[in-house]
Amino acid sequence: MDFDGNLDVTADQPKVAIATNVTTLNLKTLGLDTIDNILSFNGDLKLIGDNIDNITGDIDLDSLTLARNNSTYKIKNVKFNATDSNNQKHYSLYSNILNADVKGEFLPSEINTLIAYVEHIISPKQFSNPDTKITSKDFTISVDIDTFQPLFKEFIGDAYFDSAYVNFGYNHDLGKINGIANFQDLKYDIVSSP
Repeated sequence: MDFDGNLDVTADQPKVAIATNVTTLNLKTLGLDTIDNILSFNGDLKLIGDNIDNITGDIDLDSLTLARNNSTYKIKNVKFNATDSNNQKHYSLYSNILNADVKGEFLPSEINTLIAYVEHIISPKQFSNPDTKITSKDFTISVDIDTFQPLFKEFIGDAYFDSAYVNFGYNHDLGKINGIANFQDLKYDIVSSP
């Protein structure tokens, strides 16, 4: 791993401002995944924070490579921005394969529990209501995909679509979800839509 820049861990909120070239970073080794996911990337990182719930800043990568399940995927022009103002978080991600935007009053460390609450609302017979109390209030996520990419098969299996737009919102206090989804030429195994 190569980097040039500043790393200040003495401040109340540690600061990173570096240009980096990472040749191998295994997410499994870091405890961020259960299977080997090898990342390599070039770019600039400007981040402030000491944990996932308060980190803010920008990541600008000119190239990102993911090696997973004997396949290699290249993503170009990855730009990530994280802000937090009055407990309202805003994360944006732009790249050549998708654009995503997440807003709301939530903690990233509670995402798995938030997903469990949403699953319970969608299918209460299949998913039990989580016992874990959370401080997150709400979030809205928008994802825009112009063209299907082979990398998506790693996460959605046998599904395929030409393009997609999803806007999904969850309000924890009300226990309500809302959203819209538009998939062009959606196909899944033997099921398809014109």
